[in-house]
Amino acid sequence: MIIHLPINSDLSENIQYNNPEIPAYIRKGILSVYPNYSAVSHWHDELEFIVILEGSMTYDVNGEFVTLEKGQGIFVNSQNFHYGFSKSKQAVSYTHLTLPTK
Repeated sequence: MIIHLPINSDLSENIQYNNPEIPAYIRKGILSVYPNYSAVSHWHDELEFIVILEGSMTYDVNGEFVTLEKGQGIFVNSQNFHYGFSKSKQAVSYTHLTLPTK
């Protein structure tokens, strides 16, 4: 199964909250479901937290690259371009949490 993020023409992502009563999006993700093991660079008004459960992923935030290993995480502030990828196309699983700022 290949995942394509719901991206608008301005490269913003439409966050699909899990439960309308609790404005948060949380899931366990695997990088291999994205084409070439790479999400599309995007931004959103929400805050984003990623924690690596298995493997290693590179995360690009506004052109600054950070390598994340198992047990490490990253916080991405609102309105910052970002995406995760694996050049080596290795198996990566992670927890993903997105929270609104309003």
